[in-house]
Amino acid sequence: MLPMKNKNSIRYALITGASSGIGKAYASRLAHDGYNIIAIGRDEDALKIAIRQMPKPHEGSHKYLCADLSTKQGIRKVVNAAKVAEVVIANAGQTLAANIGDTSPSDREKLHYLLCGGVIDLAEAVLPKMKSNREGRFVIISSIAAYVPMPKSAVYAAAKSSISAYGRSAHLETKKFNVCVTTVHPGYVRTDIHRRAGLDHLERKVPGILWSEPDLIVKSAEKASKAGRMEIVPGIIYRASLPFLSSQFVQKIWQLLVSRK
Repeated sequence: MLPMKNKNSIRYALITGASSGIGKAYASRLAHDGYNIIAIGRDEDALKIAIRQMPKPHEGSHKYLCADLSTKQGIRKVVNAAKVAEVVIANAGQTLAANIGDTSPSDREKLHYLLCGGVIDLAEAVLPKMKSNREGRFVIISSIAAYVPMPKSAVYAAAKSSISAYGRSAHLETKKFNVCVTTVHPGYVRTDIHRRAGLDHLERKVPGILWSEPDLIVKSAEKASKAGRMEIVPGIIYRASLPFLSSQFVQKIWQLLVSRK
């Protein structure tokens, strides 16, 4: 059963991809800050464990909802749950390393909907209510891939670039209603997302200085969101190098460091 909103006492935050990685760390952070969590994911057992590990709410209880967010049906389930949330973290995702022509149309469509189309559907359903209430925060976890071209990442990067563009435009449209849409562009984060994609070698190949812990991403994202910022690139190294990433020379060095071979 979905929670009923109680403006007098209970604040809800909805996090997609909440069973591991950035999503799990974000849910824990918001629970610590006093929010009742609505955790979204595909793995029911992992969601139950994540909820047990969160700080307990002062009132009510944390909830979870199993949904496949690469499908419209899954997003519809989440939209219904998100109606009570003051904070929504659109974090669910997966990575993909594939040469052009090696993925099927259905796989490309599912990935693009998970990373972009579904996030837009969620935002289009949630943001009007936040605007009407004149409060709310919507955080999109995108990727540094929106800025940096990489071989074998064309489909993934296209989706991340698209959702980043949506987030920037949505920020400009909603800020006058006391609603903040913030897009976050992490680099390499120590989660199991690369292992699931068969990219275990990246932990050995990519220099340690380019890796971040999920808690750092969450800390940067929350600081930016609460400050009303349009977007943030977590990590000093990434922020410092961002102005130079349009250089072909720098891109060649980057590709050597993070090759997905």
